[in-house]
Amino acid sequence: MTRIPCFVVGSVLVIIAFALAVTELTSNTAPAADSPPTSTTTSETTATAVPLPDSPIPLGEVVEAVYIYEEPYLDAPIVGHLEPGAIIEILCTAYGESVTYAPAGLTSNLWNGVTGGYVPDVVVYTGTNEPTAGSC
Repeated sequence: MTRIPCFVVGSVLVIIAFALAVTELTSNTAPAADSPPTSTTTSETTATAVPLPDSPIPLGEVVEAVYIYEEPYLDAPIVGHLEPGAIIEILCTAYGESVTYAPAGLTSNLWNGVTGGYVPDVVVYTGTNEPTAGSC
């Protein structure tokens, strides 16, 4: 049985790796300029951004059942409620009582003005923790 020197085996492996790299580069083509973007999801994702419809009025998605208050305070009269998944139009923003949303570890005194009243911003996904509309 003949022994093959290590450098020969190494050289063959380098040539194979180079050939595979060239094949990979030539088989991947760039998407056409008019192709829509694509996205991938992994099992490591802990939160997903929900694409909201285009609107001149800022939109948000309710992530936790929440009351609509007459004023941006928890002791203000309740004028309605929203269920998780509801898409709301944010007509304006105001600062009021601080509210904590424990599952996300968020506390904020920012409130979103909606039709009929106010909801705490911490339970509305808007893509930011900053105001998304002008002051009420």
